[in-house]
Amino acid sequence: MMPPPPPPAGQWPSQPPPPGQWHPQFPLSQPPPPPGQWAPQYPLPPHGGYYPYVPPAFAPSNGMGTAGFVCGLLGVLLFWIPILGAVFAILGLVFGTYGCVNGGRMRLPTGLALAGAILGGVGLLLFVIMVVATSS
Repeated sequence: MMPPPPPPAGQWPSQPPPPGQWHPQFPLSQPPPPPGQWAPQYPLPPHGGYYPYVPPAFAPSNGMGTAGFVCGLLGVLLFWIPILGAVFAILGLVFGTYGCVNGGRMRLPTGLALAGAILGGVGLLLFVIMVVATSS
């Protein structure tokens, strides 16, 4: 049996196709399966019709590296305050170095730890230059 000719472009067919027959208006679609066969379907979800909850995966973090970065940044920004700047710079240098070493061992990200160690060293250097410049 030949399918009916397609309708002119932009018009709907005058009559719907008989049930279970492929329609030529949708040439890219596949014809339905023969009578008595089911179309392939996706597998059903397990027990009760829903998928189990999967918690989101969190990225590993390096707390000592973050603390080193914050302290090093405060050491650079506050180097002109006599004791506070030096304390933050030393803490940034210590925490940043520890975060770099520990992060390398435990396969944690070390970018903030390295930045904290560098900022702590720069803050300490700025503090020493300021003390030498103001004492002479």
